[in-house]
Amino acid sequence: SIMNYETAGGSSFVVDVETARDTGMVDPTYVNKLRGLGDVVPELAGLDVATIIWTTTPWTLPANLAVALHPDLTYAAVKSGDEIWILAEELVEKAFAEFGIEDYQTIATFSGAVLEGRKCCHPFLDRESLLVLADYVTLETGTGCVHTAPGHGREDYLTGLRYDLDILSPVD
Repeated sequence: SIMNYETAGGSSFVVDVETARDTGMVDPTYVNKLRGLGDVVPELAGLDVATIIWTTTPWTLPANLAVALHPDLTYAAVKSGDEIWILAEELVEKAFAEFGIEDYQTIATFSGAVLEGRKCCHPFLDRESLLVLADYVTLETGTGCVHTAPGHGREDYLTGLRYDLDILSPVD
């Protein structure tokens, strides 16, 4: 089933819920862009990069306030075409296969912990999302970068409390 959403600014986006549920992935166009990582990952100095967020609940994306990374996982900055995406190193091959992308290269690896507190752009709304650390991020599915909406779900709520995030639930 297709779900259509309208943002506060009047633009809209569509989520194919069945595809998201079946694959456990959101279309890779849902990215959180960030800059200024050169001080913690020198290979990324001056480059635009993006986290590829994972969710099984795409209807909560308007409430995204954070992207959770695991503090003990190694993350990779992976270049494909003109894009550089951050995801858990152990999930690169599997994720890019699911994206249908064969031409990519890892340009840097680093601990998820070095990104804590950095801010990135919300995937489609004009606001920032905070990069946070959470032990519940796993390597079982997804990208190791977990969409976090404190107004939806216990783990997200507790992460929101830990990082003093708003409890936002704009979906009725």
